[in-house]
Amino acid sequence: MIDFETEPPGDGLRERNKRDKRARILAAARALFSENGFDATTTREIAERAGVGVGTLFSYARDKRELMYLVFREELEGTRAKAFENVPQEASLVDQLMHVFGHFFDAYDRDRALALDFLRQRFHVFLDAEQAGEEMTGVTLSFFDGLGSLIHDARRRDRLRTDFPVTIAAMNFFAIYLLVVDSWLGSPWQLPRDEFERMLREALTLQVDGLRTRPRLRTVRGGPS
Repeated sequence: MIDFETEPPGDGLRERNKRDKRARILAAARALFSENGFDATTTREIAERAGVGVGTLFSYARDKRELMYLVFREELEGTRAKAFENVPQEASLVDQLMHVFGHFFDAYDRDRALALDFLRQRFHVFLDAEQAGEEMTGVTLSFFDGLGSLIHDARRRDRLRTDFPVTIAAMNFFAIYLLVVDSWLGSPWQLPRDEFERMLREALTLQVDGLRTRPRLRTVRGGPS
């Protein structure tokens, strides 16, 4: 009788070798992107530092941009999970959004130059029809789902309208955040982070205010009261 729970001889070793190569490739890519920048780093240099052939590297990632995405994907997924896990439930929607986006500010603050390279290369991935599908079904859609849940819950608490698509509102909030964080990371004026967080809060507040319900004007003697 075959024991399907027992790993076939050799299969476990092959899988461990694949995981080890993948980890070495991503570690080498992160280190070189951080040291030299995305544009100056070559896939050959990454392969050499990881101790694999260039052909082997391309079996794990289609190109350098995808390598950059893979470097950040697991870290950002962990950041996303932590951010939404600890959202203060009774806070206003703006405070909840600032809580979530603050976790990503913290993650990017650890290596701002590398984070800026990632965000800008990620934009190019979205323009690539083949890679965009994979990208949009990953961390980004999970992020939109989390934002959508916050917006849905806030409709009652923050007196938001119910005539707008939650997904579109989530995309708007994400776009505002992305613009501010990109400006922060790429700012030539070296403004402090809290200045950009203040701008983000003001922009989010303006957006949320536009989603609030408004009492209907009562007409008295032919004119609004």
